[in-house]
Amino acid sequence: MIEKQIAIEHEHSSDDSDTQSTALQNVATIIRDIGPRIVNSISPRTWPQDGLYHYTSGEGFMNIINSNSLRFSDCLFLNDGSEVHYANQLLWAAVARFCEGKPTRVKNFAQIALDEIIQTAVKGRPVVFCLSKKPDLLNQWRDYGRDVVPYCFQLEPSELEKKDWSFEVNLIEMICDEELQNRILDDLMLGLHALLRPIARDLADPAIHEAILNHVVSQVWGVLIQFKNPAYSAEQEWRLISYYPLLEGQEVEFRTNSLGIVPFFTRRPQVGTRLPIKHVWVGPSPWGDVSLNALAIFLRMKGYQVGITASAIPSR
Repeated sequence: MIEKQIAIEHEHSSDDSDTQSTALQNVATIIRDIGPRIVNSISPRTWPQDGLYHYTSGEGFMNIINSNSLRFSDCLFLNDGSEVHYANQLLWAAVARFCEGKPTRVKNFAQIALDEIIQTAVKGRPVVFCLSKKPDLLNQWRDYGRDVVPYCFQLEPSELEKKDWSFEVNLIEMICDEELQNRILDDLMLGLHALLRPIARDLADPAIHEAILNHVVSQVWGVLIQFKNPAYSAEQEWRLISYYPLLEGQEVEFRTNSLGIVPFFTRRPQVGTRLPIKHVWVGPSPWGDVSLNALAIFLRMKGYQVGITASAIPSR
């Protein structure tokens, strides 16, 4: 999805040059798939058959229902302050490991790619809507229930990736195991190197160099955005994700959270369609029955006929 669509256009006057062009296009095609292939081979995903769950405060839940939209946060303004820096640090270490004993031209290309990836991390950064594999998680209630009653609602995953919403997204599972993260990056570095070695001399052509570099940057960045600090593994997080370059025409809105005033984007389903909410949980509360009754009235007035449940976790 974040792949920069760059066509390699070059005039050829011989059979040899036509063969070279075909080889380069084949390499570019393979590069476009290498990131997902390596991630899936090392950390295979299981589709969340039982749905995915979003935790939020009471105010946040009301705003989501009243606006009939999901709020996507800029990744620079998430509550996890290490969000971007953690993945970048893993990448720097992986590039350093890869470059050991490599010739200068390989190290130079790796450094150029690294610089481009760091720039992409800002210019093409993701906007995300965070989800969890499980409802009624104590750590999530604690995060969203500071002095308020928090809520959690279940969404149907197959509905979330449909293209009839206000902008397109991908659904990804976050990887929180540092050993797996390092294995993925190491294999990605080696895989890209193996693909590029046969065409190393062709990279002297500026157009070819730029096109291949963009493919490499796209694949590495597409892997990095799936990494999260292991300290947050208990969240069992999945994400809906889009990117700033794909949000042209979308209005930037603002809200407040623990960081102060922060930007967000709203993603709405097709006109006349409600959010694909299947069930709602009320977080731990000393007034569980009262909170549950109030929630039932609110949802009924908003046209949602869904199940509701009070958290099984006792309130303190």
